Amino acid sequence: MDFTHDELIEALRQTYGIIAKLDKALAGLSKTAKPQRTLAERRIKALRIAQTLMLERAGATLYEMGKQDQWGAVLSAWKSDQKLGQWCAHYAKPTSGWTFLHQAAFFGNEPVIKELIRFGASTVLQAKDGLAPVDVASSRGNESAAMVLTHATQGIGPLWAAPGDWLTLPSSCLWGEASPRRASQDMSVSYGGGVVHIREGDAYFVDSFDRILVGWHGTYDPPRGMDTESMIDDHDD
Repeated sequence: MDFTHDELIEALRQTYGIIAKLDKALAGLSKTAKPQRTLAERRIKALRIAQTLMLERAGATLYEMGKQDQWGAVLSAWKSDQKLGQWCAHYAKPTSGWTFLHQAAFFGNEPVIKELIRFGASTVLQAKDGLAPVDVASSRGNESAAMVLTHATQGIGPLWAAPGDWLTLPSSCLWGEASPRRASQDMSVSYGGGVVHIREGDAYFVDSFDRILVGWHGTYDPPRGMDTESMIDDHDD
């Protein structure tokens, strides 16, 4: 049975919800309730496999749409499902190694570039041809897009590299761009090879790409330096 793109996205949304409910139920089960725990674990595993297959299909479809410069439809899909956007930010076409960010750089589409960076796309990942997204933008004469990519790269480094896990959001050290936010849900943020957990209701700061500003030892409200000083101007306890 085949599915339309909208049906696939709706199926993904439902799968996220079911997995979240099962994870919550599993956490609430006693360790002695082995039959119930085994059943829940098996269901979660099966759903995650189905989820991955759907994400792979949706990501490949959206990649081809981007390749045809149909970015409006791609952005619409990401708006309806941010997790799909995060998956796409980590997608690379198997044959070429090109990512969505490479394709967006090819067309010089700055809104898409910024959205992918917000989702955790790597600005420095090279495709099989040895080109990073900024190289693609420059080779096409898309200098404004190249400047955006170069600026975004200034906010990364050993501690703030793009996340390897698509479910984890990116962090940044562009302290001078700090804008305050408050978490509407729990978030997992990549930092220093680990994960910083921001809870619903917590205050935090973002850079101009909406990447979370994370300081020494995973601090974020505010991010702090090695001497515990705030990295955000005019903000301290």
